[in-house]
Amino acid sequence: MNKDCTISINLPTRNRLDTIKLTVEKIKNQTFQDWELIISDNASDDVHKLEYLDQLAAGDPRIKVFKHPENLGILANWMFAIEQCNGRYYVAVADDDYWQEDKFLEALLAMHDGGTGVVFPNLSKNLPESGQFLDKVVTHLYPKEPSKYELCETLINDRKCVVMLGLFDLNVIPKSELLSVYDHGRCGHCENVGMLRLARKYKAKFCPDVSYVHTDYSKNYSRGCDREFAVRDTAIAIFQILDEFRLASKGDPGFNKAFLDQWKFAIHYCKSIASTFAMENGSVVIKEQKNGVWKRFRKAVGLK
Repeated sequence: MNKDCTISINLPTRNRLDTIKLTVEKIKNQTFQDWELIISDNASDDVHKLEYLDQLAAGDPRIKVFKHPENLGILANWMFAIEQCNGRYYVAVADDDYWQEDKFLEALLAMHDGGTGVVFPNLSKNLPESGQFLDKVVTHLYPKEPSKYELCETLINDRKCVVMLGLFDLNVIPKSELLSVYDHGRCGHCENVGMLRLARKYKAKFCPDVSYVHTDYSKNYSRGCDREFAVRDTAIAIFQILDEFRLASKGDPGFNKAFLDQWKFAIHYCKSIASTFAMENGSVVIKEQKNGVWKRFRKAVGLK
């Protein structure tokens, strides 16, 4: 791989001119400056947004803007941006999120040692609709250098998938493996599957001193997904993770607790979804299931 810079920053985007300005400002303010910024615009229809991107690219040779004439979908756009990266290290930020500290990149890079796959940051939450800001919410959950067992157990129970917010060493974790995390054609927590796979395979460290700020609001993409679509894909992710940890625990008993934790979560999810569907659809759903699968499922999770 041709290493044109130290860090490649992946910024997939669509519209959101009002939020991406802060995202880019925080990137440009970083104390570590040997980076390239890959902005992959997914067919924005905001003329002012497109003009803003043109101005960015014209004003800084490190900023590379790719404009897609048609909407690729969020996952394909994300993967396209990864494929353009030329740095030794890779990190991503969403167009409505930002890095809290100007030393964000510097701090993560300082913890890399040539053998670590990823150093991931703390997480803060920006809740603009309520005016709340929750600072460094995972500080006490992750050890600074968690074992692969501790990391997987915490990721399963925390469910925030903070590893995907980290700085990846592409000399340790090949770009092809990073791409495979997003190459699933779905949404709804499916990235968790691939990130937990990387967490089992490669060394990871936690940097508690700097935070990725996630902005959570009603117009967020994940909130806007069709409910049935999101429920289905989340279930796919849950059971795929369960099966992968089942196989992992057979070869390494250290993963037993992670496997059992995921099984408990799967049961809880099934009960909550089955109960919700029953209340919403009642006998209509049961009548539609001619083969009795729905009845057996309800019985298995304790519903009459």
